[in-house]
Amino acid sequence: MTGDLPEDKLKPLATFVQKHFTTTLKALKFEATENPPKGKLAVYFFPERKKYKYFVGELLNERVDNDERSHSDARAAEPYVAISVVAGEKPTDLDTEAATQIAAGLLACKAGPAMLPGWMKDGFARAMSWRLDAAAGAKDRAQIRRLVLAPKGKKAADIWTAPLDADKKLLGASLMEYFVFGPDSAKFSKILNNFRPTDEVPNPTIANALQAVEITPDNLDKAWKKWVTTGK
Repeated sequence: MTGDLPEDKLKPLATFVQKHFTTTLKALKFEATENPPKGKLAVYFFPERKKYKYFVGELLNERVDNDERSHSDARAAEPYVAISVVAGEKPTDLDTEAATQIAAGLLACKAGPAMLPGWMKDGFARAMSWRLDAAAGAKDRAQIRRLVLAPKGKKAADIWTAPLDADKKLLGASLMEYFVFGPDSAKFSKILNNFRPTDEVPNPTIANALQAVEITPDNLDKAWKKWVTTGK
């Protein structure tokens, strides 16, 4: 890991990033026959926007959007994550952005050519953050229980129904945590695989992925709600 930060700030960032990488790598249960990262993941911190734009635009030959805060490719021959700030902002949460991109990148490696929806990628990153921040995890899970146990409580199928608001993003993280760590975790790899386009299904959805592993929306809803309320 490298960056234009003083050593006293860069060192704790490196420790945080390494913990997140290790935790996420373990959670995804990479096997030799799957798609693990091809090398060590390099993480670059650019608190100066100018240097970030040079790195992404000139060295990687990629477009840089004005509101872009990060750029990553965990499936490259030399996998990397580059983190910056939007012009005018201060670098206050570089660690959180790095953790999010690391989780999303490793999930992309696991999924291979699968076309995962945004709620799954964002939800997985948030769920992994709960594993290292118990207080944040407890607070979010309490809110999730309130949403699920309300008189007209949310269902799993509500998560992937537009529009994707703040509540649905939170519930999506809970469902991804269930997929990775819950009683159906052995099916997670197959669920990801079933998001890969085929001639028969060029744009697979979560419904296609669940059907392929013989999980009905009703059964998923029951199992997930049990997980939310009991943790098992």
